[in-house]
Amino acid sequence: MEIIMSEDNFIIRRIKDICNDNHWTYYRLAKESQIPYTTLMNMFKKNTMPTIPTLNRICTGFGITLSQFFQDTSKAITLTEEQIRLLDAFTSLSVEKKAFCLKLIEEIKELP
Repeated sequence: MEIIMSEDNFIIRRIKDICNDNHWTYYRLAKESQIPYTTLMNMFKKNTMPTIPTLNRICTGFGITLSQFFQDTSKAITLTEEQIRLLDAFTSLSVEKKAFCLKLIEEIKELP
C-alpha cells in the first residue's frame, strides 16, 4: 500500500538532507542501500512514504540506525577532529569495505 504524504513529508526531506550533508547523489544512495534507483526516485517524485524495510535499507546505506535517522538534529553533537576524519573516511567506503573495516576494528579491540 502506497501512502502519499503532503509536501512537508519529514521522511523524504530527511533523506534528501542526509544525502546533501554527505555530498551523496541519489544514485549513490540507491547503490549503498541496495534498492533500485527508480524506486528511490519514484518515492521522491510522488512524495510517498517508504515502507519500514525500505527505510531501514536506506539507513543501512547511510550507515546509521533508524533511531539516528529520527534523532533530533537540532541538538549539536561535538566530534573531535579525529572522529570527523574517521567518519568521513568510513562514509566514503562501499558496503563491503565498511563491513571489513568494522571487523578489523573489532579484532583490534581484542588485541592485548
